[in-house]
Amino acid sequence: MEKIGDEVDYEENLPVRLSYGRKAEIVSMAFSVFFEHEIYGAGFDVFSMLKKMHVTVLKISRFSDGNLQRFKEVSLCFRSSGFYCRLVKADAEEIKLVAYDDTLCKDSQTQTLLHELGHILLEHTEQCQIGELEAELFSDILFMLMNYEASQHCFESLVSWMGKESCMAFIKKMVLSGEDDKQSA
Repeated sequence: MEKIGDEVDYEENLPVRLSYGRKAEIVSMAFSVFFEHEIYGAGFDVFSMLKKMHVTVLKISRFSDGNLQRFKEVSLCFRSSGFYCRLVKADAEEIKLVAYDDTLCKDSQTQTLLHELGHILLEHTEQCQIGELEAELFSDILFMLMNYEASQHCFESLVSWMGKESCMAFIKKMVLSGEDDKQSA
């Protein structure tokens, strides 16, 4: 297991795998976030979505070297592109904090923020390989959906035709339909 603040080397850690069922859960969760937060709609903004989810978002460039080092020590996930940590205030209120490298291109910033959101929604409590793979899968699926919708506008049409709830139910059914086949093989 990595120590907090270590970069994850995916090449060295290839033997770690997610089960088909866990992959299906994560893909389903990404679709749920996509529809619940209307990522398919015009004018979607990842920063606004995170704010609505009560996630504090900060630019890494705003941290002093000393503060950045302190956050490395307490973060649940730290990569050079961003990190996530949970802080508990004196009144026991929990703060979810995500920081991202604001010198990266907009797509890389978005991918990083979605990755950190994956850690939050998947309720990761420690830095580990499997958590990184799960958060990466979540962010990759959500980012792919965002880019596909930006170029094709198909989900917006589906939602207006089927309704958001029916569309979500249909896609979840499609994602999870192969799970029984995979488990019996």
